[in-house]
Amino acid sequence: MPISERGREKLQSSPDPSSSDKKKRGSIFRRASLSRKKNKEDVSKRAKSRERNLVADAVDMCPQTPEDNKKKSSSLPRETKSNFMRDRKSKRESGRRKTLDLDSKSESIKFTSLKESVARSSCEKLALPEIVGATIKEIEKRGLSEKEIYRVPAPKVDVMSIIKSYGEMDIVDLTKTDIHIVAASLKIFVGKLSGNLLDCMHDQIEELAKEPDTFVEKTKILIESKIFPPENYNICSWLFTHLNNVVQSSQNSQSIESLSPIWVPNLKISKALFQSMVNFAPGLFGKVDLDPGRAIIRWKDSSTNLAIPEDVTLEWLKEETDCQEKILSKLHSLENPDSHSEERMWEVQRIKTALKRKQKHMKKEKEEKEAEEMKFLLLEEKKALIAQEELIKMQNHLRRKLEYEKAKLDVLRAQEPNIEQVSLQGSESEDELDREQLRELCDELVRENERLEKENEKIIENINEERQRLVEANIAYRVKNEILNQA
Repeated sequence: MPISERGREKLQSSPDPSSSDKKKRGSIFRRASLSRKKNKEDVSKRAKSRERNLVADAVDMCPQTPEDNKKKSSSLPRETKSNFMRDRKSKRESGRRKTLDLDSKSESIKFTSLKESVARSSCEKLALPEIVGATIKEIEKRGLSEKEIYRVPAPKVDVMSIIKSYGEMDIVDLTKTDIHIVAASLKIFVGKLSGNLLDCMHDQIEELAKEPDTFVEKTKILIESKIFPPENYNICSWLFTHLNNVVQSSQNSQSIESLSPIWVPNLKISKALFQSMVNFAPGLFGKVDLDPGRAIIRWKDSSTNLAIPEDVTLEWLKEETDCQEKILSKLHSLENPDSHSEERMWEVQRIKTALKRKQKHMKKEKEEKEAEEMKFLLLEEKKALIAQEELIKMQNHLRRKLEYEKAKLDVLRAQEPNIEQVSLQGSESEDELDREQLRELCDELVRENERLEKENEKIIENINEERQRLVEANIAYRVKNEILNQA
């Protein structure tokens, strides 16, 4: 067939086949082989997509477990996931989705029964969940004067974090936490407990709430009976006494009417019973000391040393060891132990071992110190006995010398001339001697007497010093011999 001029022009102006890939898709000079190749690729992709859809439909028709349903969306290819209405969600719906996600996370926290919470608690003073004792103590300390306590909403993430930490037996410090978050933690924990705080007495106490005049007397008999569990009594006494303190405080502007809508749904009791329990708490439970006791030692990181106070005593170590023993026995009695309880058991066991080692070391140091003190006291006693013996010897020596001097004095007195003869001789010679000579002689004798007295005092002082040194030397010598003999 003859080629037209127009066709010939197209053939002549057609570019080189090697450069056709650089042309645009809409170009009239695109090669037909490339178009066919692309069509084949599209067909193959559609076929693979249909196969995937058939496989997905077959999987949907099979019975699946909940775990398979969770993995279904992640197991499918990204290309087969539907984007329907995904880009049309409003901001309000996105915010609602986040709230729902938060609720689903909070529901993942495992809330145990009251008995189980008490068994997992570290309160050494009484059977009470640790989170209840810690939160009430903190609110009593800095929350009674807070405006709208229990009514201010708190971030649910922070609240659930605190509840989860206590549930996992972790170390929690509430001193720097916002008091409204602490109050919300207590409120939600009590509301999530399984069962009722009044246990089997709930229906009977509900009936008693209708008679305010006899409510305290009859209810007190019921809650103090052996049928009422001690853990229920403890948490009721703490909670209702605390709420009574909140209502009685004039700084938080809270009343029993404002607390009722918050606590009645959480406690699962009627409004009349709630108000009666709060108002008559002092009469029902008496004076309750809202102090869970001293903090128990924790040792989460075993790579570090146990933080024991420096001024500890053996009594304190024994008390702390007994507390750790009680906690360990409660952990062993758990009905549903988990990895956190097992880890807590190992932690308590490490603390017990460290405390007993410290107690043994302190006992050994105390015994050594007492032995040294006893040895020193015995040595001092021996020194005192030896000194007493030496002094007795010196006393006997001086007594003998004194007797010797007295005997010598008696001999001298016996040899003296008669006083009357001396006086007669003196009267006869008085006239012969000159008075001046007598005066001079008297003065000379006085001076000589003074000199002799001074010399005598020095000699006596030297003698006493020598005697003292001799006694000390004898004592030291005898003590040294005693020590060598004992060794």
